[in-house]
Amino acid sequence: MKFATRTQHLDYLLTSLGMLLDPTRRLIFSDGNIAREWPFAYAQYRKDFVVWRDEVRKYCHAGGFYFDAEYQRTETLLHRFCHNVFEGLPRPNKEEARTGFNILLNELLAVLRSIPCEIDADLIPAASPFQAYMELRAICSTATARLELFDPYLGPEVYHRYLATVDPAVAVIVVTSDKTLADKRKAVGIVAVSQLYAAERPTTYRLLEASFHDRHLRCDDTIYHLGGSIKDAAKSTPFTIAPVSGSVGSHLDTLNAGAVEWFGPTQTTHKV
Repeated sequence: MKFATRTQHLDYLLTSLGMLLDPTRRLIFSDGNIAREWPFAYAQYRKDFVVWRDEVRKYCHAGGFYFDAEYQRTETLLHRFCHNVFEGLPRPNKEEARTGFNILLNELLAVLRSIPCEIDADLIPAASPFQAYMELRAICSTATARLELFDPYLGPEVYHRYLATVDPAVAVIVVTSDKTLADKRKAVGIVAVSQLYAAERPTTYRLLEASFHDRHLRCDDTIYHLGGSIKDAAKSTPFTIAPVSGSVGSHLDTLNAGAVEWFGPTQTTHKV
């Protein structure tokens, strides 16, 4: 497979890992007969594993990058997964299998996210909204500690397009403008989806209101300046995603500190 950027390649690996492990997950977390069903899940895993492992190898060894230690760690975890989950089945203690599954999955995700991606500026041509979506979604999905979106013209669709794949342990902050939330029709739509998102991230998610103009996306310690609101990215005009440095981080921290909280630790139920 070909990918426009390493970020998109990593997003593919994170997504397809879930598909690789899903038959096993459903088997372990269901009330079905493991002894009867596990040979079929094992056969499917062995088939899909080869394809996924080869994509990991390409990602670790592409374009002059050689992340051999991370690749070997990934292989080790996958072999341990195979041994612990499949060769240990059928086992009488399903809770043990479920705990082991979750531990190995989290370790695999952590290893993949630890492999660096490029941070070069990207200019996405006009009339390429899907290309913009793929790149922005990929950046969001690679966050390991924090993800902060600053978009004065936020729309509710931003949540399922870009934030659905963010790891649950990542601290997510969404900041939009006071003008957007002053519009009752827009505010109702945003809050309705934000409430659903907050229900699954009660301690790691905040929705803030502030007065600002520029759009930014902070993924861990990398800050990107965005050429417009991401809900309309590259629909009719070119869209830029450019890493920035200098005092921008301090500016964003100040913006967060002075913002009005619509949901978060001091506002545990959404404002309406």
